[in-house]
Amino acid sequence: MKTTAKSILPFIYFATALIEITGELMRTTDTTPWLVYISKPLLMPMLMIWFLFHENALSSVIRKCVFISLIFSMGGDIFLMFHADHLFVFGLSSFLLAHVLYIVGFWHQASGSLPWGGRFVLSLPYILFILGFLYILKGHILRNDATAPLFIPVVVYASVIGIMGMAASWRVSSTNRRSFYFILFGALLFILSDSMIAINKFVSPIPYVAVWVMSTYVTAQFLIVKGTLIHSKIK
Repeated sequence: MKTTAKSILPFIYFATALIEITGELMRTTDTTPWLVYISKPLLMPMLMIWFLFHENALSSVIRKCVFISLIFSMGGDIFLMFHADHLFVFGLSSFLLAHVLYIVGFWHQASGSLPWGGRFVLSLPYILFILGFLYILKGHILRNDATAPLFIPVVVYASVIGIMGMAASWRVSSTNRRSFYFILFGALLFILSDSMIAINKFVSPIPYVAVWVMSTYVTAQFLIVKGTLIHSKIK
């Protein structure tokens, strides 16, 4: 039973994501389809259940951090599901905490396995991303009185997602190749997903943005969880 559930749940997870994306395509400016309300809050709980079906699910720091991060991600999904401006900050805060937990888990696992010089080199692309992304957003956010108060939270959030990517890349010498690439690609997709939300909100509308955001987001979360579960130390 447990083995069967472990095999089936990923398929159910992505099927539910497909239902959610279909609902997003049916969304209008005035209404949110019931498909979104039913499917979106189920996504992270499915990953959490799948996570717990594995042996020693919460046996390490990174596993605990990833699991709790999924809880905050679920909160972010629910807040952002309504596309309401007054809930945007709550959604942002939930995902911010999720990213902080990913940073703690990845950093802890990479601790001592990579010299600081190597960490700096691997961090350069993310530093350039943070600076470039904030440069693009700054003019659009500050020129609008309604969005200007959000600039500092956006700076913090962009910095945190960049650091999350750095921490994922620092695992290169502390885990097996599959686990490293699963989590790294998951982190990059998560950064891409969050970046599209910001660009769509502050810079210019992106056609079918919900499709791109959700497709990258659900894939990112799955890859991070999978990479966490298949980790093994390099001997």
